[in-house]
Amino acid sequence: MIVIKNKRSKLKLYLFIALMLSVSLLHFAIFYVYVNFDTVRLTFFRFDEIENGYVFNGFKNYADVIRHTFIEGRATDLNTFLNTFRAISVNLIILPISIITAYAFYKKVYAEKTFRVIFYLPSIISIVVQCSAFLAMFKTYTYNGEEFYGPYNQFFRLFGYAPEWLSTASEGNTMWPLIYAFGIIAGLGTNVILMSSAMLRIPSSITEAAELDGCGFYRELFTITLPLIMPTITTWITMIVTSVFGFFMQPMLLTEGARGTDNKFYTIPWQIFDQVQNGAAKSTIPAAATLGILLSLIIMPLVTLMRWIFKKLTPEVSF
Repeated sequence: MIVIKNKRSKLKLYLFIALMLSVSLLHFAIFYVYVNFDTVRLTFFRFDEIENGYVFNGFKNYADVIRHTFIEGRATDLNTFLNTFRAISVNLIILPISIITAYAFYKKVYAEKTFRVIFYLPSIISIVVQCSAFLAMFKTYTYNGEEFYGPYNQFFRLFGYAPEWLSTASEGNTMWPLIYAFGIIAGLGTNVILMSSAMLRIPSSITEAAELDGCGFYRELFTITLPLIMPTITTWITMIVTSVFGFFMQPMLLTEGARGTDNKFYTIPWQIFDQVQNGAAKSTIPAAATLGILLSLIIMPLVTLMRWIFKKLTPEVSF
């Protein structure tokens, strides 16, 4: 009787485990395996309006993208490709700023807790709200025939400097700096918290011993703190490379959907978004899938190379 009860208990346990695992496996099968398999499959097809379905197209989709972008060098396609990698440059600017800021917090500068909240606020506010507020600071408004300016616009006008801040025309030259500035402001908070968390894990005995030996503020940063948080920095640099996949909300919202002359502000993720949004025209779906796969084929070796380089250059740290 006891043996039967034990078998039933084990059976119930196994059924419970199987049920819990089935949810995760089903999610993985649908939203990862199926989605990725179907994406790759669509790159070899085109939509035929006569047959009203997808027909096999071979590698033509890949050939078209490579020819238009790299061989013919179309300005629209080349700008879209190059703009995508601006995400890396934005994050490379953020990295040293976040390290220095996190180190200042780690060393308990004056009003450190208040500054932590201020830095983290952009991370919990919708990017749409942030972009709207950011644009309002540079916009020019007309009401009853009278012009009103955003605070930054008004400030620079006091010195006779009145550019068209938000111009997306070919002669406009301030929109990309504004996109960079917004990206840095919006992305700094999360990175500061990430670096701060890594620094807080450093044993206090190490920093106390360094202070007793006369180690100064900056020397401690470069000779002790940075080497000990290198695993976190390595992970973040890998994330910097993969940030190109999500670089479309910032330019799209700040330009209010204007691509600019010759796709001056367009990016591959933004282009994929547009093509998928235009899903009613099924002919755009294979092109979007092809762009996504090609971008992945470019980024994956870069990520692997970066991880290999930093694994060789940075020491193994455990504490």
